[in-house]
Amino acid sequence: MTNIEEIQSLFGLLYLAGTLKLSHEKTTDLWARDGTSPYFKAVMSEARFRQLLRALRFDDLDTRKERSQNDKLAPIREIVDHMNEKFLSLYSVHENVTIDEMMFSFKGRCSFRQYFPMKHSYGIKTFAFIDSLNYYTSFTEIYTGKQPPGPFFVDNTSKVVVQRIAKSILGTGQNITMDNWFSSIPLIDELQTSHKTTVVATRKKNKKEIPPEFLATKTRPIFSSLIGYSDGKVLSSYVPEKNKCVLVISSMHEECKIDESTGSKQKPEIIMYYN
Repeated sequence: MTNIEEIQSLFGLLYLAGTLKLSHEKTTDLWARDGTSPYFKAVMSEARFRQLLRALRFDDLDTRKERSQNDKLAPIREIVDHMNEKFLSLYSVHENVTIDEMMFSFKGRCSFRQYFPMKHSYGIKTFAFIDSLNYYTSFTEIYTGKQPPGPFFVDNTSKVVVQRIAKSILGTGQNITMDNWFSSIPLIDELQTSHKTTVVATRKKNKKEIPPEFLATKTRPIFSSLIGYSDGKVLSSYVPEKNKCVLVISSMHEECKIDESTGSKQKPEIIMYYN
């Protein structure tokens, strides 16, 4: 048997494990006698901790099979929705927010688990909407791939994903920073004209709207920049090293100056803002 106090203690230990910023492959590492953290064994035994985790559920097991027919996220749908409601209601983000992918290592059985080559591990991908100032997660959406037809079937194209997870700030005059997977000219224009929301984002070099001069690097000196303007957007092409350029577009900036604090590297303000 357990009680609410013990379950709260379990969650407290899980939070504590996250703050330690250590790579714990096994729970035995958390109960080690090397002084890493004395709190775990002071609260409960490792055996009890593992027993509670094995029994932990966030939905009704009797109805899971039926709900899973049109929702891959059925086992945790209710708790994820509840968390997002709390994230949004308890804190208002600043004027600058970031949208990006987050990866969580996961070795269990899961139809939408992915392999991350950069990390040489398996896990779950989420789209996160985060306060750029203090990294508060305001909203997160777990990527489940293509859902079965039904109420949880959604469009996972980058343009729709951005508008879906940033819904809470659209029309408020805030700015979203994103990388080149999310960004596109149609998205930037629509956010600016229809939702009063600006964007600062990197761009891929294979996009047809990029002028050839902005991609040429062999004839351009290192630390040089090209700046272009079109329909309320500013495009910056910067050469940080030989045969390489960085493209950043902004609908927030009216012009792009060189940031004097970067010294001889002569980085554009837009790139410094993005960083």
